[in-house]
Amino acid sequence: NRGSARDDLGDHEAAIADYSVALRLDPNDAKTYYNRGVAKNKLGDHEAAIADYSVALRLDPNLAGAYSNRGVANALLGRVNEARRDFEKALALAREAGDEDTAAKMECGLADLNKLKYP
Repeated sequence: NRGSARDDLGDHEAAIADYSVALRLDPNDAKTYYNRGVAKNKLGDHEAAIADYSVALRLDPNLAGAYSNRGVANALLGRVNEARRDFEKALALAREAGDEDTAAKMECGLADLNKLKYP
């Protein structure tokens, strides 16, 4: 769709606008919330990205990519515990699906989180 094409071209603001139009037409499309979250994350709007990933997960609790990306956004905001929970859920879903590539990425993400010092 046009939002994805614009995002791929680096026009993240236009992509967000296109995803928002699509969501007005179909507010129950988890993948569109996920994609809009990705674009927001690329712009550094991690709070808004987390909100979109969270809606996507309410609509589709098996969307491993949304857990993974929400974990990254949480980590960037210093929310280590939330990031860990998201990475662990993404890891479990990836293993369930036999997706070893995503599972390996989540294991690396968890290992990186474990190196962080936090209160």
